[in-house]
Amino acid sequence: MINESSPNFKLNSQLTSASWRRVLLRVSPDAGRDPNTANLHIYGSQIVIIKCMLYGLIVCNIIMFGVLLLNFNHLPPQIPLFFSRPWGEDQLADTWLVLVLPFLLNVLYFMNLSLYKRFFSGNDFVKKIVDYLNVFLMITTTSIFVKIITLIT
Repeated sequence: MINESSPNFKLNSQLTSASWRRVLLRVSPDAGRDPNTANLHIYGSQIVIIKCMLYGLIVCNIIMFGVLLLNFNHLPPQIPLFFSRPWGEDQLADTWLVLVLPFLLNVLYFMNLSLYKRFFSGNDFVKKIVDYLNVFLMITTTSIFVKIITLIT
């Protein structure tokens, strides 16, 4: 039976706070038969999305470093990296500077995540924008990195 002393009641009363408004509640299948014994399972939808995004970031990092390790022996001492500069030696950079792309991806991902948590933690619209931006960053940075490495080897 759910009463004021049960942990489910305390949890449900805490759900009114701003930090728990986005928590999804799922009632067990037997809840319709006996509402007093309904088991509430809490799933933090934001935590699940953050974990999936983090797994995506890890996969992108593995892809980038895997391509780099496979082609490292074939890389020239300088690679074209600064495409906004005029054609020629101005575009060339040392090979190790290609590692700026994965570093920049990781910094931007965690910066976007921390800015969202600090300033917009309750806004679903901003959360979707940050998630789509992070997916865009992961896909474009990984594809640019792979394209640069594969074109010069």
